[in-house]
Amino acid sequence: MSEFKDIINRNRAWYCLECGKCSAVCPVTRWERTEFASPRLLMGKAMEGRKEAFFEAPLFWSCLTCKRCSELCPSDVYFSEFIRDMRQVARDEGHAGSCTHGDVIQTWGRMMTDPNLRQDRLGWLTEELETSDDSDTLLFVGCLPLYHTLFRELDIDGIETARAAVKILNHLGIAPQVMADERCCGHDQLWGGEFETFK
Repeated sequence: MSEFKDIINRNRAWYCLECGKCSAVCPVTRWERTEFASPRLLMGKAMEGRKEAFFEAPLFWSCLTCKRCSELCPSDVYFSEFIRDMRQVARDEGHAGSCTHGDVIQTWGRMMTDPNLRQDRLGWLTEELETSDDSDTLLFVGCLPLYHTLFRELDIDGIETARAAVKILNHLGIAPQVMADERCCGHDQLWGGEFETFK
């Protein structure tokens, strides 16, 4: 429980005034109309020491960690960081939320932490796109080529988005460097509480 209190203290949870500004801007609160589906109410549950109820609250795993609540908080409560830190504790204790898209995105991130993984992330480049191995500008393509496959039914073309980024840079006179063995940025692992995978 001391780790729980440390996270509460570190993220300034005690400073919450219960003004409701966080609830007014929370995109999840707008759609999730159940008990503790607002940042301040969820924070209150944690401060009461109701750990199990806290880990099972709808907002705990559905929070987007977008920081809209923290930006408006007059007390500078670090709600997104609080959620991130608590998710690590939850995972360490055997709790885990439902991952979107059947855990595919998180699995990609975990796979890319394997130092023996050899991949060719340049298959999306076409001949008319100018790149350079020694450019001062690096284009981090991230998950765009993977999203192309995952979101095909939604007509989200991650590969064309990556190509468009290179075209824009080329138009500005920049031939960016792109990495053949690019790895996951770790965003979902960090904010999902998988700190060891993130490292």
